[in-house]
Amino acid sequence: MTFNAYEFPIASEALQHVGASAAGVAITLRRQPLAVSQTDADRLEASGVELAYLCGHEMPDGSWRTHSGIRRFTAVAASVVSE
Repeated sequence: MTFNAYEFPIASEALQHVGASAAGVAITLRRQPLAVSQTDADRLEASGVELAYLCGHEMPDGSWRTHSGIRRFTAVAASVVSE
């Protein structure tokens, strides 16, 4: 499966990109933080790709923490097309 994604070195940068563009979702795929469209995330999930949705939480002291919700599926081949 081929899909479009922006790759980031750390999860918080993927979240920042999604927040700034107001489009898509931040995920990790094979431990790589990515920003993808919701459509591509849905396609990956439906195809059985193991991924984790990323989310950020503001702590009471004003700092931010990044968390992931792992979605486990049977792994299938996927390739990233970076823009």
